[in-house]
Amino acid sequence: MWIYTILTYNFIHFPMELLICETAFAVQKQKRGSFGIRVILSLCLYFVLAFGWDRLINEVLGDTQAAVILLYLGYAVLTAAPLVCCFEINRMELIFTIVGGYAVQHMCFSALRIILYFVKGSLYVHGAELIVTQYLVYLLWAAMIYILFIRKSHNKNDFDVEDVRMIVFALVLTFVAIVFSAFYSDPDDTLTIYNGILCPAYGVVCCAMILVMEYDVLRENRMKRE
Repeated sequence: MWIYTILTYNFIHFPMELLICETAFAVQKQKRGSFGIRVILSLCLYFVLAFGWDRLINEVLGDTQAAVILLYLGYAVLTAAPLVCCFEINRMELIFTIVGGYAVQHMCFSALRIILYFVKGSLYVHGAELIVTQYLVYLLWAAMIYILFIRKSHNKNDFDVEDVRMIVFALVLTFVAIVFSAFYSDPDDTLTIYNGILCPAYGVVCCAMILVMEYDVLRENRMKRE
């Protein structure tokens, strides 16, 4: 079906995964007026920009590792547009939301890769499997992360101080997630224990550690303020 073809486009499915996971961090923030209209218009703008970025990278850099890294970095940066359009959000909150969303997305992506390695021995999915593995699972994963971790530990005042450590953690996380994805997630590669288990597992651990450290910084800032 044509809908499955559209959903496999890279500028559609990855940004959707990322936006779903960022929503777990943004849902508690103050919504701007005419929120529903803002969501629709900002998403339309985002996917137009994502498509343009995809075309630009392909034309300039072609099929290279550098192209993959810049492509996904650009997708992440562009999510700032719908976030700023739809929510009352300051600079530190924006960075934390994008970085946290990327970490949650990458953890889910890596866990799915490991599961597919054991269950199918292949990364190829189609039809209903595509909807489940590239959309529904991310919704459930983001909801679980929100309920178990974010809901009780997120405090808007934690972002009043611009802590340079947050920026450093953000850069480290972005580097780990994007570079690791670029080097082991090529769907054309033969699935091995290296790119099917070891690298994804390491990516999950790195993302989890960075998130824990970021929340430790927020908690420390909260304690200092109190």
